[in-house]
Amino acid sequence: MNNIKNILLLLTISCVLFSCTHQEESIFEDSATTRVDKSIKRNIEILTSNENGWVMEYFPSQSQAYGGYTFLMKFDKDGKVKVAGDTYDQNETTTSLYSLVHSGGVLLSFDTYNSFFHFFSSPINSDKVGAVGKGFEGDYEFLIMESSDEKIVLQGRKTSNVITMTPLQAGVKWNEFLNKIQTNGEIIDMTPEMVLTVDNKETECAKGRRQLIVSYNEDGKLLTKSLPYVVTTKGIRFYEPSTIQGQVFNELTLAEDKESLATADGKIKLTFIYPPLNEQLSKGNWYFAYSGLGEVAKKAWDEVRKNPTAAEEILELAMLGKDGEGKYGFAFNSGGYSGTLYYKFTLKDSNKITYEFLKSGSGNGVWYFNNAGFGNYLQPIAFSAPKTFTLTADNVKTPKWIKLTDDADSNNTFVLYRSEVKDPYNK
Repeated sequence: MNNIKNILLLLTISCVLFSCTHQEESIFEDSATTRVDKSIKRNIEILTSNENGWVMEYFPSQSQAYGGYTFLMKFDKDGKVKVAGDTYDQNETTTSLYSLVHSGGVLLSFDTYNSFFHFFSSPINSDKVGAVGKGFEGDYEFLIMESSDEKIVLQGRKTSNVITMTPLQAGVKWNEFLNKIQTNGEIIDMTPEMVLTVDNKETECAKGRRQLIVSYNEDGKLLTKSLPYVVTTKGIRFYEPSTIQGQVFNELTLAEDKESLATADGKIKLTFIYPPLNEQLSKGNWYFAYSGLGEVAKKAWDEVRKNPTAAEEILELAMLGKDGEGKYGFAFNSGGYSGTLYYKFTLKDSNKITYEFLKSGSGNGVWYFNNAGFGNYLQPIAFSAPKTFTLTADNVKTPKWIKLTDDADSNNTFVLYRSEVKDPYNK
């Protein structure tokens, strides 16, 4: 009898236990879709709330091989974004569309073509940077990793590069902000050579496209680091903190005399070196413009245009410097073709250079010499005999232009420009 009671008691308990329906409660108050919608709305509010816009420090290429660039962006709630950039005229802006969508998180996408911003993601660019069909390899879609009124952290969808955006202080004019960056960038870009000092020890430092290439010894080994940077209103900031010989740094400030960059404690210092004027001319690529030609040189250039073959083409650029094969000479692009006519040079003192035409050149160079009258371009530089020139410049330390005056004929002068001059006949 007791056994029967026990069995009935167990059955009753089992019925009670199994008749209870267990309902799992979500730890989130909202559905996933609702949470995403709220996140998108919150990020739109953050993007559009800053009246003076945002400062984006943008690094294209997965390896940051081309350095970093600054964009100013003003987002509105109608899906439009106004953009300015440090590689463009400080007073120019372009406007295009943006959107925030759900794609593995909240994705900020610059939907329509913006000539400033998409320059870095286009497979072809006017600077001819990067491999054919790849260009700068930059992003135009970004996952929002974190966001607040003080800072937005993005991750490039293609490169996974970390991109930061900070609010531009109220009252700061866009053109003045960009002017400071461009002025600092020009000082750094025009610096011919640099020496890096770490704890009073000098180490090798070369300059690439918005990056420093540093070589140093550590534990008996020669190490080389590439340090991509973005130019700021105070100096330069690197993509990420770096350590060299035990010193960690992420930012260098330009000195008041504009001749060095250093950390706040001075333990890392980048000193600018200014070689003689003729050495700067011989080591760089310097460009011709028709407006900078003297009497003799203009006559020579005019003769080229009388040649039927040359007259049918546009001379896209002409320079004295090294071509893609590292050969020095008069290099040009004409009608889509590149060529070089080779020179050798001799330096004397700090402001004299002698040129001698080697009567040879690259394949296209020789063809244009023989068929398009390009030998006339060489007449002012040196043709049948060497010519010696005296050099003057706007600034002997960081020249934007150098004027060459023939020692044997003061009417034979021409100005060469540091910055690339496109379509030189019309400049």
